Amino acid sequence: MEPFFYNQNYPFFLNQNVQVYWPSACCYNQQMFNCTSYFHQPEYFEFDYLIGQNIYNSASLTGTRSVKSLINYDNFDYKQQTRKLYSGNGSSLISNLNKTNSIISYDDEKIRTIYDVFRKSKNTSESKNFLGWKPEERQPFKWINYSDSHKQVKQIGSALIKMGLRKGGFVGIFAKNRPEWVLTDLACASYSFISVPLYETFGPEAVPFILKQTEMNIVFCEDSIKAALLLNSKSTTLKIIVVFESKIDNEIKELAKKSNVLLMNFDYLKNVGKMNLVEVNPPKPDDIYTICYTSGTTGLPKGVVLTHANMVSTLTAASLLFKKGVELVDGEEVYLSYLPLAHMMERIAQAYMISISGSIGFFKGDITELPVYLQEIKPTFFLTVPRLLNKFKAQIEFMSKTLPADKQMMFKKAFMLKKQEIEKGLFNFNSPLDAAFSQIKNLFGGSVKLMVVGSAPISSEVFDFFKVVLGCHLIEGYGATETCGAASAQVPGDSTIGHVGSPLVNCRIKLADVPEMGLVAERDNKGEILVKGSNIFKGYYKDPKKTKEVLDKDGWYHTGDIGVINQNGCLKIVDRIKNIFKLQQGEYIAPEKIESAYLACDFIAQIYVHGNSLKSNLVAVVVLNDAALIAWAKNKGLEYNIKDLSRNPILKTDILATMENVANLKGLKGFEKVKDIFIHSEPFSIQNGLLTPTFKPKRTELMKYFEKEINHMYQNLD
Repeated sequence: MEPFFYNQNYPFFLNQNVQVYWPSACCYNQQMFNCTSYFHQPEYFEFDYLIGQNIYNSASLTGTRSVKSLINYDNFDYKQQTRKLYSGNGSSLISNLNKTNSIISYDDEKIRTIYDVFRKSKNTSESKNFLGWKPEERQPFKWINYSDSHKQVKQIGSALIKMGLRKGGFVGIFAKNRPEWVLTDLACASYSFISVPLYETFGPEAVPFILKQTEMNIVFCEDSIKAALLLNSKSTTLKIIVVFESKIDNEIKELAKKSNVLLMNFDYLKNVGKMNLVEVNPPKPDDIYTICYTSGTTGLPKGVVLTHANMVSTLTAASLLFKKGVELVDGEEVYLSYLPLAHMMERIAQAYMISISGSIGFFKGDITELPVYLQEIKPTFFLTVPRLLNKFKAQIEFMSKTLPADKQMMFKKAFMLKKQEIEKGLFNFNSPLDAAFSQIKNLFGGSVKLMVVGSAPISSEVFDFFKVVLGCHLIEGYGATETCGAASAQVPGDSTIGHVGSPLVNCRIKLADVPEMGLVAERDNKGEILVKGSNIFKGYYKDPKKTKEVLDKDGWYHTGDIGVINQNGCLKIVDRIKNIFKLQQGEYIAPEKIESAYLACDFIAQIYVHGNSLKSNLVAVVVLNDAALIAWAKNKGLEYNIKDLSRNPILKTDILATMENVANLKGLKGFEKVKDIFIHSEPFSIQNGLLTPTFKPKRTELMKYFEKEINHMYQNLD
């Protein structure tokens, strides 16, 4: 059944509140999440849900309030019935949120673990391409199918058993995304081992800490460089290192010998397994699937314990979310993996692709080469983060300004018309208007049906832009490692922006008071986001104290994020509680919100907003958008040199003027406006320690790194 887009006006009466709930048939199967909207009408209204028909009956109402609902009933066994919109008051907003009939943890009794997910696709799609990679940069993708992958998974698992690993044993994976990473993880899932991803960007203390805490005996790693890092960790428990690359440096072999560590390459390990094949030993749903260490922004990482049931729960929720809005076909979809596999959002995306017998190609190299991979592999499903889309948008806008005036005008007109269509709830993915955006679509391969954005908030302008020009479903989600990567998401076809949708079918969400900020959730419709459901982690490994800090006795996970419920009943993220600070005059500042607003400025590629309780103004460190800077220099008749230009006072004045305009357009209050900036000539990155592996700013590190520049800006302001 195709989704039906309904727009109904409601009466508007001042000073009378009715809280309105509707079941998630309005939200593509997001199981009975009671989207809350506000209608100023004291009466009850009745709606008849006529199953199997694209109709939505109601009394003929007129007024000024517009409501858009997405209605689809295919997975609901409702008989024709009447549901009432019932009155409430402000105090019921939080307590009545998520009055669900049940939480859905799985939708197939035979698919309860990640092993089950893989087994099903192997049995139904043996010859389908599964994992793809480029042997060399200029060579085409090489693929292995589901059948061959299954054989390798059994070889890996059998070899680990031969080497003494038993059920529940830890297996480290210390590598960038590649087929061997997934094969090793699937071997763990098939033989009831526990995979533990490792990041080299955790910091020098983190990897030794994880090895010691888990008492890990075996680690799979990418190459000789990572093998050396492991050997130099002085781990007393590490006994075996398996290197994915076939060649291992002689000096590393000697170091391993001195350390009494068995060192071998991946092919050798598979041969051991081939000669000693053992049948799989599948896990139970409540067995631990992985311990995923969170990089965090400060301190040592925490080991998030996630079970197979957690994974299948989130996978089921994602599948139900996508199923009714996006035409993803089993055995035909393609995905490009480039976000770190140690991040749960990426692992869920890949698990989803496995569940539909999809093909997963792996990116390697510099991120500037990503468009080349996209155009070659032509993904139909793409998972991304705001930072990448910001860069794409800046580059597209720079290129568009070089077009002849008539083509620029055509693009702007087509963009405006398509945007108006979407705002009306008309999603035509074969619109004649799409011809104007064909080159942009081709940047992403030209075949994307679904794009999911997560990890950090995305600005409305960027989200709007790509929703229009890509001609695909674009949805924003929210979650954490502790929620197995996801907790809420927009539904495909949602025409609104600036929120992260409603809870997935496997969890509930509510807001809690934040006394230190003076927030009362019921009164302010704002508070800390709490999540409860079958996706919630079991605790931090060997750290009951930190577990109790975030996981209460009733099973609610306290995210540490501040959120609000908007007028459509959807969740909007404000910022981390730890990020929010108070200025000298007593005003609270949510820096992430302000940074997101300023990213609409053409000049700015990255921004770090700083303030504290001893100062009355905000300052910022900005990294400039190359394309905008080149255009500015050309206009001023100056040579392009980032270091020289970053010290140019005229450039700084122009950027501040542009930022002031953006701040006014975004409705920033006076105390939220940045009063001085420092222009930094190098991007914040994972490599320089200023971003986490999921591209979030490390605020403590940024504050330390730019301490001198921050102090200088405040001296100028004083």
